[in-house]
Amino acid sequence: MRSSSASLDVRIDRLVVAHGRPYAQPRSNPYAALALQRRDEFIGRRIDIPSDELTPGQIAKTLTAATGRPVTHQEVPLTYVRTRSADLAAMFEYFTTSGLDVDVAGLRRDYPEVGWHSFAEWADTQDWTTLLAPAPARQ
Repeated sequence: MRSSSASLDVRIDRLVVAHGRPYAQPRSNPYAALALQRRDEFIGRRIDIPSDELTPGQIAKTLTAATGRPVTHQEVPLTYVRTRSADLAAMFEYFTTSGLDVDVAGLRRDYPEVGWHSFAEWADTQDWTTLLAPAPARQ
């Protein structure tokens, strides 16, 4: 199974607190801006836009290095995921059966103005102390 970082540009613009937990608020997507600026080039095309391509094990290793805490990958059976979310199960099933076939190197070559970065680069810019802090006790 291959997995990709979820967003093209995930530099943190601000931190939002919802339900007592901080969530990273990403900046706008420069690839989307490029598509709007050069719409004739993109009309009618579907383009997956990961900025990196990693296995779940590689993601765990990267997060372990960035957070200083052990992170492991543990695959959850699709039958269990389906009991919680049919949509999430469908996405994971697609990843394991079809996978994503994205030319990451080609995207980086064809659109250098996007400012691509790796998952490790993204992980190294996060404030993990704040993001991993325990949620405040409910009153």
